[in-house]
Order: sequence, then C-alpha cells, then structure tokens
Amino acid sequence: FMLKQRHFCAPRCCSVESPLYSYWPDPVALEDRLQRFIKNPFLVKDVIAFSQEAARIYKWVEISSLQMELVDLQADVLLKGKCEASDHTSFWLQAVPKTTFPGLFKVVEHTLTMFGSTYSCESAFSTVNMIKNKLHYSPTSEHLHACLRMAVTPLHPKFQTLAANANFSH
Repeated sequence: FMLKQRHFCAPRCCSVESPLYSYWPDPVALEDRLQRFIKNPFLVKDVIAFSQEAARIYKWVEISSLQMELVDLQADVLLKGKCEASDHTSFWLQAVPKTTFPGLFKVVEHTLTMFGSTYSCESAFSTVNMIKNKLHYSPTSEHLHACLRMAVTPLHPKFQTLAANANFSH
C-alpha cells in the first residue's frame, strides 16, 4: 500500500515544486554564485558563467549588458577600494552608482530583497485572514483596505492629542 501511495504522490509533488521556482530561484544557485558576487563582485573570474547563471535565475537579465557592466565595475579601482573598506550592503547601496550599473544593481536588489518581500506578503495575507475571521463577514474592498492599512502601519495615532484638539462645534 505504501509503495502505491509513494508512486501516486511523487509526480504531484514534482508538479508543485516546479512552479515554485518561477517565484523563487534555486537557493543552491543563489548561494554559490550570486551570494559571492554580492559580497565581492571583484572576485568573479568567469564573467560569462556568472551572467548566464544570473539570466537563468532572473529571466529579465540581458546577458551581454550584464557582462559589460561587470567588466566595467571590476575595472574601477576606486570602487574596488570602497568594496574592501565597507560591508557588501553599504557598498551596493552607497558606493555603486545605479545609473552606471543598472543591470548589476537590479540583480543585487532582487537577490537581497527576495526573502524580505516574501515575508511582507505572507504577513499581509495573514493579517487579511485575521481581519476577515474577526469580522465574520466579507468586508468591502475599501473597508478591508482601511483595516489592513491600520493593522500593518508602524504609525500609532495619539488619540489623546486628537481628542483634545477636536472642534466640538462640528
């Protein structure tokens, strides 16, 4: 019985797994090349293999322009000094000009924010489910938007100050 069940489930698990890679790249590939590139782009020796790997992970990457940008970045002695003197996040956000290296910057930006944005989306969906369960009905889009905004915003209204400044003639 277990053997039959395993043969029944295996193709379905693979069919679920493959669409997930369209949303999130293979973490092993990210660990190998892109993470090393983000930490120090001057250590990338095989520019062609790196750009092909980036294009495989991110379908929007133009291989030739990414190769040229990486070669230009590696030729910049000032940026190399800044890379060695700072951490990788500060290097990419403060030292590397976005306009000069737009392709490289976009690859770095997508890689660094990938899991943070996933967390934000999951958190928002959980909040929406909690709001709907608490209200026991399906709210309108406007009402749900207002509730979600109040639930996820980091701002906290000062109700005492607002009440003290209220105009009671209205």
